[in-house]
Amino acid sequence: MAHTLSACIICMNEAGWIRNMLECLKNSVDEIIAVDEYSTDGTREILQEYGAKIIDGRLNNDWGSLRNISISNATMEWILIIDPDEMMEPLLHKVLKTRELLDYCEDTGFDAVVMKRKNIINEVFQHYTYPDLTIRLFKNNGNILFSGLMHEQVSGYVNRFESNYHIIHKKTSAQQTKQSKRYQEIINNRG
Repeated sequence: MAHTLSACIICMNEAGWIRNMLECLKNSVDEIIAVDEYSTDGTREILQEYGAKIIDGRLNNDWGSLRNISISNATMEWILIIDPDEMMEPLLHKVLKTRELLDYCEDTGFDAVVMKRKNIINEVFQHYTYPDLTIRLFKNNGNILFSGLMHEQVSGYVNRFESNYHIIHKKTSAQQTKQSKRYQEIINNRG
């Protein structure tokens, strides 16, 4: 029996790039769960085109909580975390589509998978940030959760697999500046 896979995302006004991410998920996941912060730019309509289950959520300066809302709504055996400005490399897409990676994890007792993230800004690979290790795939067992207001981390796993699979994170310098400003506002508001 093939293992099942949910993709979980959090988003707000991502219409400019979310379609690329959704295209890379097509035919490789069983469901898409999107926690949306009341987007007004057409993001929700794009999510609906791809059959995503949309849950309304407010950031309240806490990305970890939004991630946990998304995974609490996932109904499949495994969860893939992916952001609107990210895509899977072709090899990762293949091993998820065929369920080869999920089979391997099940057979070996891994409940979480560490992936390498390639950060690309204005089409330039940011080599100084590589490999930007991040847990993006894990068993939907109720024990694995996110913590942290920003740059949230996964906790609750028992045995993680250090993979050579890649998530491609593309953005513009304008997007990076906007994100950095938002992070700084959160830091300043913490007092």
